[in-house]
Amino acid sequence: MSKVKVFFCLSSIRDNIDFKIITEKLKIKPTSVRKKSDFPKQSIDLGIALNEWIICTKNDDCCMSISKKIDNIQNLFFGKEDCLKTLVKDYELTCTFSVIINVEKNEYPEMFLTKENIKFMSQINAEIGFDLYID
Repeated sequence: MSKVKVFFCLSSIRDNIDFKIITEKLKIKPTSVRKKSDFPKQSIDLGIALNEWIICTKNDDCCMSISKKIDNIQNLFFGKEDCLKTLVKDYELTCTFSVIINVEKNEYPEMFLTKENIKFMSQINAEIGFDLYID
């Protein structure tokens, strides 16, 4: 079966990002945070290092729908959309969803987004990317 993992990332190139404030305002504990200074020196020198506040789903077996995984993250932000939009504006954050799909035995998950997924991503001005790995 395919394994699907979804990451939601709030990122910024600004140096004065306070992850604690973001966590307190959203009342959501991130899976991880990464400061620009944690990136390799080459990434910092090239200007591609970011401050990142990340939520990710588990890399479960038997995931047959990426929209269900996105729902898991989306549900965390239910009723907090305005707060999230304010943080995005105040801290010049970028919202990104990354969907990582590991296909095994030619069993692909359903690769569609629901209207609710699209509405939420549009509402917070989020980007989405897909990485597909086939064994």
